[in-house]
Amino acid sequence: METEKPYEGGTLFVLEECPFSGAHRDGAFAIQFGNGAVYAGCHHASCGGGVQRWRELRERFEKRNNSPDPSPLPPRAQVPENTQIRDEALAVLKEDDPLAFMLRTFAFDHVGDETVATCLVMSLASQSVINTNGLHVSVTGESGKGKSHTFVTMLKQVPANRLRGVRLY
Repeated sequence: METEKPYEGGTLFVLEECPFSGAHRDGAFAIQFGNGAVYAGCHHASCGGGVQRWRELRERFEKRNNSPDPSPLPPRAQVPENTQIRDEALAVLKEDDPLAFMLRTFAFDHVGDETVATCLVMSLASQSVINTNGLHVSVTGESGKGKSHTFVTMLKQVPANRLRGVRLY
């Protein structure tokens, strides 16, 4: 790595040499955003002109884990079911607009940023698609404008068992 500097709430890493091409040394970079998301690429057209190449870079340099799959998790403890909450949730799913309901709930704790909130809901929903790890939301902007609060507020609507690897402030 050549240099490291702050970048929009995260860190920009300027790489000493391009890991994508032997034709040049300069132009390669990686960004780790404040939310943990990573973007890597190179400015040269021969490397895609800034196209996201993090997955390729990660596969090339990360050690492979050849260990067997971990044993299955033990069954979850039985929690008494709150039928009122379940019935209300089913009513929203059957008779209402779930997206509108989540956005109304979001608006109780956070004013504005409805577009970001909508993207976050779609990202959560996309995690149930079998052949994908979901959509990833990357939000940029000036410090102090409510980005972190937007994420934390929306995550309050998500059950804890759906928040694998998420750090709440």
